[in-house]
Amino acid sequence: MATETLSELGQHIRRLTNLAYPTAPSDLRETLAKEQFIDALISSDMRLRIKQARPHDLNDAVRHAVELEAFNKAERKQMEGQGYMRSTSDMGHEKPTKMENDMKALQKTVSELHKSFEAWKQPKSTGSNNTRNTGDWKLQKRRCYICDSDKHLKFKCPQNPRNQKEKPGNGEPEKQHQAKHVASTSSGLYAECKINNTVMDCLIDTGATLSILSLKTWDVIQQSCSEGLKRFEPQIYTASGNQVDVKGMTRVMVEIVGIKCITEVIVADIDMDAILGLDFLKANDCQLDISTNTLKIKGQDCELNLTGKIGCYRVTVSETIELPARSEMIIEGKVHVPALRKNEIGIVEPTGKLIN
Repeated sequence: MATETLSELGQHIRRLTNLAYPTAPSDLRETLAKEQFIDALISSDMRLRIKQARPHDLNDAVRHAVELEAFNKAERKQMEGQGYMRSTSDMGHEKPTKMENDMKALQKTVSELHKSFEAWKQPKSTGSNNTRNTGDWKLQKRRCYICDSDKHLKFKCPQNPRNQKEKPGNGEPEKQHQAKHVASTSSGLYAECKINNTVMDCLIDTGATLSILSLKTWDVIQQSCSEGLKRFEPQIYTASGNQVDVKGMTRVMVEIVGIKCITEVIVADIDMDAILGLDFLKANDCQLDISTNTLKIKGQDCELNLTGKIGCYRVTVSETIELPARSEMIIEGKVHVPALRKNEIGIVEPTGKLIN
């Protein structure tokens, strides 16, 4: 069957169809024979073209197949003849082709790039002590961008204007422990400490489970921090139930009365500079004495500063008011405050009797 022609294939399929379906109508046998002939073709392109021609019967399909086969043979012979003529005519050319010229130009460009790279790797003799221009830059130590020293970096350089502190004038004693407030403060016990060598007042809060830095404090000390902010997933709430805007978590150096402690703190939007919570107090064996306003940390006493005024006073309504349900009203009241504590800001909270 390998040397079978298309006409012979059609005759064999017609004979086998008549033998398989002797009692079937002639139209049905013709349709079955046509479909079997098209499926028996090896070339998928020929099958597609015959189906597009929509042959009526087997003879029509065989005619289309024979025509396509003749066209394909003629096309192949023409292509083979053109290829032979092209190859013989090219043999007589002695000039280089465009591809050869492009390859030579590419090789020349690569060679020039290789020479430039080798020259760049060689150290430059500039006469200075600057080692950043050497080719083996990965083996060099990091240097200060101000004084070119390998002993420190820019943020620790003595010549950095940020590290130069103003000295007091003649006859004026230098203040060693002047706290720097970058945020507002509220009532409470504050300890004077250093956070990354920046002096400030920190609130001692036993009701806070975590130690917190304000955003303004973080802006001041972030250049001296060896670690950046890390992600902090849990939510933090104040005593009043308001959620605190947390920016992240980091590690800082806290120094109190000469004792240095590395602790993790949360950077959040709070009013005071910093809060030292229970995590810091328990980790450093701290004991808080409210009566003497002192904090003992690892056996050393630290004097605390009591800031603000603490008090709770009674507020009474000046007249009897009937307030409808689900409504609000502004009324006059009287605050029972001692004479020395008037004209102050406070919070009014209802009692259980008022709520019930």
